[in-house]
Amino acid sequence: VGDHEFYLRNDDDIYLEVPLTMAEATLGCKKTIPTLYGNVKLTVAPGTDSGDKQRIKGKGADNKSHHTKGDMYVVFKVLTPKKLSRSEKEIIEKLSKTLEDDNTIKKFNKFVEKND
Repeated sequence: VGDHEFYLRNDDDIYLEVPLTMAEATLGCKKTIPTLYGNVKLTVAPGTDSGDKQRIKGKGADNKSHHTKGDMYVVFKVLTPKKLSRSEKEIIEKLSKTLEDDNTIKKFNKFVEKND
């Protein structure tokens, strides 16, 4: 694989950045992933973050000298909307209030308060 708009090659491995909506990343979903050998269905786990990776074994580039194939790595990128309608903003604000109880957020907020 030479230069490509979506695929990136690293030795025999192929990397593909796959965009996810916030809903897809939060709830999980099934995504069709184009590989060098045809499409495959991949299950995206609920709670997927930007930068999370999944390996698809044997779907990378051919290595002619070793008679093997590399792997394909799907790297997820969660897209955050830049513009929201009024109703979308209200929904996100309601959701935000429920997420404030998350232990990671609470722990970080306490850390910030201690350093004031």
